[in-house]
Amino acid sequence: MENSNRNEMDVKDLIRFFTRNIKVFVLVTAVCALLGFLYSKIFIAPTYTADILLCIKNTTVEDTDEKYLNQTDIIASYKLVNPCIDIIKSNNVMKAVASRIGDYTEKQIRSMISFSTEDENQIFRLKVTCNDPQQAQRIANTIADVAPEQVTEHLGKVTVSVIDRAELPSSSTGSSTQKNVLIFGAIGFFLCYAFYYLKSFFDIYIRSEDDLSAVNANVPVLGTIPAFTSGNKKSKKRLLTIPWKKKKTDHIPPSTDLLNEKTAFFVKEAYKDLRTNILFSLPKDQGNVVAFVSSVMSEGKSTTCLNTAISFAEIGKKVLVIDTDMRRPRIHRLLKSTASPGLSNLLLGMSSLQECVFASKYENLDVIFAGDTPPNPAELLSSPRFEEILHELSKHYDYLFIDTPAVAPVTDTVIISKLVTGAVYIVREGVTDRLSLQDCMNKLAFADIKILGFVVNDVDMDSSEKKAYKHKYRYKAEYK
Repeated sequence: MENSNRNEMDVKDLIRFFTRNIKVFVLVTAVCALLGFLYSKIFIAPTYTADILLCIKNTTVEDTDEKYLNQTDIIASYKLVNPCIDIIKSNNVMKAVASRIGDYTEKQIRSMISFSTEDENQIFRLKVTCNDPQQAQRIANTIADVAPEQVTEHLGKVTVSVIDRAELPSSSTGSSTQKNVLIFGAIGFFLCYAFYYLKSFFDIYIRSEDDLSAVNANVPVLGTIPAFTSGNKKSKKRLLTIPWKKKKTDHIPPSTDLLNEKTAFFVKEAYKDLRTNILFSLPKDQGNVVAFVSSVMSEGKSTTCLNTAISFAEIGKKVLVIDTDMRRPRIHRLLKSTASPGLSNLLLGMSSLQECVFASKYENLDVIFAGDTPPNPAELLSSPRFEEILHELSKHYDYLFIDTPAVAPVTDTVIISKLVTGAVYIVREGVTDRLSLQDCMNKLAFADIKILGFVVNDVDMDSSEKKAYKHKYRYKAEYK
């Protein structure tokens, strides 16, 4: 089993998950962005920034009447910007500013200031960020009063002039709120992808055709049957489900409706596709006996078998359905009939073939029910009598469809499948265990049984891609 291939994500997987769950992405991102906004407003006080514009000048010109600086002076002045900034942040300057302000220590004032320089010139800007706009203005202007004298004292023939003094900030900085909203929103967005990774990593159930390819890439998917149960409502779809949780099959049984005139058009088309693919998959002139198998119970095998037979009968093929599950028979319940007399009675010689073959309400479709429950079903199915019955019935019907017991718990299916032309493997979306499926596939492969392909049953049509599939057939129905 190729676990590594399944757990690797590529760009297509990420895009596919986003398109399938766009509502979840939008909701989670919006909620997280709102949390970021509330966090900024409740826990982070608004800040205000006041700034001054300073210019540093270094010159060797002794004549004070010189009215311009040469290129050498400009370059020399630019190189002194960083030393000037270091002096402004020094303890001496900060102590002088703190003594004039009185409300803050030198460390607090140093943490409030920041600098930004212009491109390769001697002009730079000093910013003071504080919770109080008036204090921000006051601190900035105090630094403008104290700093020039300290710079000249330490750097010699260097002067610092104030181009613009600080003005009272009219509004809060606001950048922290916007940044937090973006950060929280991005966290929510990537949480969705983290959820997808956990889902793909821990989920052990069949969810798509890609999962089947990971189990056995050589076996094709013959058909996808939508969930169309009318009597048993499916549980409401949750926004975020536990990714490795299995469907509760005791509460949500698979579809048990049989094809009729009220069946949705897209469901009928799904069975027609399955019928066509089975016809092309069967080897020519090598028999007409098809087994329908599944790993465990409650995967919709019996319903799929019977509906496929109905689909074949609709095109004029004479079909016989044989229920070989003598432990837990289902066909007679689907057709609302009694199970006896049936296959077990026939194999024990208690009833004749004519007594065990029943005509259904569907034209061209006959049925042999399971019969009375015997103590040894496996021995009856492995008897030469069963092979003789199949050989005789093959002469009178175009196709024999055999509903088999589940592969995992008993060996009956392996015995039966040796006598068939090919087997159709039924899996149920969200219920079939990949590990169990792999084990059952190995059992059938060991017995050299030909698997015609998979049928994905009870598929939820709520995702965007599957809705498109459903819409396609509705579109076709308008032009019938």
